[in-house]
Amino acid sequence: MKLSRVSVGKIGKNRSQIHKLIVLLLPAQIAVLFNILPGNFIVYSSFASVLLLSSYFESEDLIKATLLLFVFNGIMRRIAASDTGYFTANDILIFLPYVPIVFLLFKNLKVLKFELQFLVVLYLICILALFSIQQSVPNIVWGLVNLIMVIILGQVSKEYFNEALIAFIIKLGLVSAVYIFVQKVSLPEYDVGWCQNRKSGLVILESCTSSSTRLWGTMESAVNMACFLSVCFLLVTFRNKKTLSIATKAIQLGVIFVALFLTGTRTFIFIIPLAYLLGVYFFRKLSIPGFVFGVLSILVSASLLPNLALLFDYESRWVSRLDLTNLTGDRSLTDRIGLVESFKDQLSLKNLLIGDGLGSKSRGSLAIDNGYLSLVLEIGLPLTVILLIIIFMKLKNVQDFQNPLVLQSWSVCILLIFANASYVVLTGSSSVYFWVFLFMLNSRGGSDKVQPK
Repeated sequence: MKLSRVSVGKIGKNRSQIHKLIVLLLPAQIAVLFNILPGNFIVYSSFASVLLLSSYFESEDLIKATLLLFVFNGIMRRIAASDTGYFTANDILIFLPYVPIVFLLFKNLKVLKFELQFLVVLYLICILALFSIQQSVPNIVWGLVNLIMVIILGQVSKEYFNEALIAFIIKLGLVSAVYIFVQKVSLPEYDVGWCQNRKSGLVILESCTSSSTRLWGTMESAVNMACFLSVCFLLVTFRNKKTLSIATKAIQLGVIFVALFLTGTRTFIFIIPLAYLLGVYFFRKLSIPGFVFGVLSILVSASLLPNLALLFDYESRWVSRLDLTNLTGDRSLTDRIGLVESFKDQLSLKNLLIGDGLGSKSRGSLAIDNGYLSLVLEIGLPLTVILLIIIFMKLKNVQDFQNPLVLQSWSVCILLIFANASYVVLTGSSSVYFWVFLFMLNSRGGSDKVQPK
């Protein structure tokens, strides 16, 4: 039976146009790489391309464009700066992913219903930031803009959440994973330049060669990259069986895990299994004995990680970091414990009550690698408690246990909540994934929902 013209037109309209953004962005990157055009050309052409297509894109593609830019914005910034690292720590390209969100907001103003509690919290965060903004203008401005924008993105995205969006995010993860493999073979010149430029300020960059033990992929740091890959890993793990064969799932999980391992970020390697077990347990897919068996299996698998490091020909120091029996003498772990002392040194009555401004700690020179301690110092203890209560209530009140999309979203949020104890996730550079999936828990992706039996 032939499709009618109306049906064909509808299919054409619903087809994703995101490839057009990629086609427009790529020539600028290539021209700068081959020294045909100056690095500033990326800045101008990227904003022009995103502005042009954002006015043309439908909401679904605006969401995809935003996530695409968040994932690849770091590599764009490095290419623009060539072998000298970033232009500045806060160059204007850092705001590029927020452009589609502005268009997304205006396109959905008539149908969008913001959740009142988040509006109130955002309002209070902005008010409190005014008391400290003169002390750290760039960091606080970015912190406020980032949190407001990612919450807007999450609020709007829940209306368009479906299997196609999940598939797109996974594709981004696979592409960025492949780029990590390229870095492992040989670091591009712009990556080496960025590494040398930032090495003094980032202890995770032990060396700037292709044998570096901590690869950062398309993002600003290895931890940011590991965070996104971990999200993709769980999305693939809980993917609907009808849309993905076992063989394809196994290959995708293998590619993502190896890339995650090459970032050298142990936090996410250890938290992923826990988030998975909690997901299958709370969504009534695992018994208590099965949960205990799963925990024991995780411990056994973790004991084999040093062997994987040897397979990749890592130096003995890195192999030792993955050995569970050496955790007591691990420098990174002791530094994490020492964060409490750093927290006490920065604590005052002012930042305990109203904070020093969102972004002042998570991006400043006195950054604390603990999202909860940073949040207290940035927005004060009372507002931190209120925000966390709202988040946990949202996670608790999940209704559709039979919806695989809800399971994926819930597991991602649990993963990032755990990770926030070792890294700034709820308000930092990687916060976009948390807020998008938090609001997805109440999505209306009706066509993809599995009806309860």
